[in-house]
Amino acid sequence: MQRAWTNRNVDLNAFKEKIHEFFEKNGFDVIVNEYKNTYHLLASGSPNYRINGQISVTLEGTPQDFSIRLEHERKSREKKYSLPITLAASLGFGLLLREEYKSDEAFLDLRRDLWAFADRAVINLAGSAQASHDTCTRD
Repeated sequence: MQRAWTNRNVDLNAFKEKIHEFFEKNGFDVIVNEYKNTYHLLASGSPNYRINGQISVTLEGTPQDFSIRLEHERKSREKKYSLPITLAASLGFGLLLREEYKSDEAFLDLRRDLWAFADRAVINLAGSAQASHDTCTRD
């Protein structure tokens, strides 16, 4: 899922710090990578959002035109589904899938909360970037 903003003149360094803080305040273990105009965050292990796997967040663009891409990267659970079919049927497939369902619900909650947080941050940071033409002098 991706969300984009245009014509906001947002200081992207300040914005990425806000996104990073959102994940840390919600108990995620965070790994950050930056390359040129791209900021990539991997988050996992939150007690507030019990999500199977990790969350990948990519922020890229310019102060005038930027976007966030949010993805859920699931852990492989091969052992869980390797039960003999008769045993799985007797336990009920619903029990086996219950944890995945709860993880999906937690991801939807996270997505809703992150988008609301990001929208507020963009509103608060609108106009915060220094435009390159502001430093030029007029003749």
